[in-house]
Amino acid sequence: MLTILAAFSHIVEFVISFSFLKTVFRIKSDFEKKILPYLSAIILCFWEYVAYIVFDSTIINIFSFFVAILILSLVFFNTKIVSATLVSIFLSIALTASEFLTMSLLSLGLGGGIETYKSSFLNFAITVIISRLIFCIITKMSEYAGFYLQGDKNVRIPVFLFLYPSTAIVILYIFWSVSAIYNPSRIISITIALASFAVLVSVFLTFTFYSRTSKKMDELYKEQSEAEKIKTDTAYYAILDKQNETLAMLTHDEKNHLLAIKAIANNPEVDEYINKVYGEIKEISMFGNTNNKYLDLLINKYQTECETNGIYFDCSIKTANLSFMDSTDLISIIGNILDNAVEAAENSKEKSIILSINKNGSFDILSCSNSCDHIPLIKGGKLITSKKTPGIHGYGIKSIIKTAEKYGGEVEWTYNDNIKTFSIIIVFTKNENL
Repeated sequence: MLTILAAFSHIVEFVISFSFLKTVFRIKSDFEKKILPYLSAIILCFWEYVAYIVFDSTIINIFSFFVAILILSLVFFNTKIVSATLVSIFLSIALTASEFLTMSLLSLGLGGGIETYKSSFLNFAITVIISRLIFCIITKMSEYAGFYLQGDKNVRIPVFLFLYPSTAIVILYIFWSVSAIYNPSRIISITIALASFAVLVSVFLTFTFYSRTSKKMDELYKEQSEAEKIKTDTAYYAILDKQNETLAMLTHDEKNHLLAIKAIANNPEVDEYINKVYGEIKEISMFGNTNNKYLDLLINKYQTECETNGIYFDCSIKTANLSFMDSTDLISIIGNILDNAVEAAENSKEKSIILSINKNGSFDILSCSNSCDHIPLIKGGKLITSKKTPGIHGYGIKSIIKTAEKYGGEVEWTYNDNIKTFSIIIVFTKNENL
């Protein structure tokens, strides 16, 4: 029975460790939604258990656990050897500390030696469960602390969440004391052991459920924030459009007044001055004429922003203007692309952005290239934000893909390390139903 219980303890520690690895690192894209990482974890767990049985050495057991976690990290997760080694060391220390802490506290409680936990099967079972419960708490606290230290201020360490496992440890300690003092019958011992196991499972499921719920709520928050941003931008561009219409009317009237003054004055100097002013007005009135007013407003905005930040901005919109897109979707996709481009270009040496929207047969092609001195961060085949305080940042890429797919668009991005340029290309398939 003790051998079976030891095997159970190894399985539990691997489940907790694997859950921790999935939170700290990301599974490689080649292994996403595949069973191989989990099968490998089971094999490594069995290998570690065999080492525990054969050598019966604490040092070898710790080392074999460290090697198993290191192999899992390097083979199936996106991480470097230094990070994988540090995480493996941390888990090995946390596991060892939880075991010795449990054995020491339980032995002190009854005044016996550190081997007191082996006095009966029930004592051994409760000791294993308490130690794995402490190990689970340590890893979960480290996960939340890690998120917070990485700058994600939206993560709050839920103190109430740790109240339940802390209470569970006290209850299990009472179970252990009762079994050690009163030597309960076999049926009661089995009942207590099953209840203790249920407590461990419920604590782990509570943390897992909370973690998944938090991720879903975070995604919902980001979607709502993005929707609010688009709504605000749409209202802003609508106001600008109204102002531009008023300005166009004033410009048109002004040109007529100037031409009238020119005819009345009949003076070469006045004629020359009016011709100069009229030419400037004509040039301004023709600015950004893409036959898509919201696209004009967007280009105007980012043209001004680039001039302010010393960024060269080249815009080529000749045979397509994305007129098939709703204004909110157009603002979302162009805004997110150029927001990212401006941020990267502003922090680069070349400081340049090239935007083009053209038609090729039945396809509308949007491409944007910007100078970018650093390779974009990619995890699981997906671009992620490089900002120190992510917040809702980094959701822009997801929004671009989601909006593009709405119009039959496919998104591709490349990074040329030789010329330090990041490019994103969206090919829209012509859809008559849009």
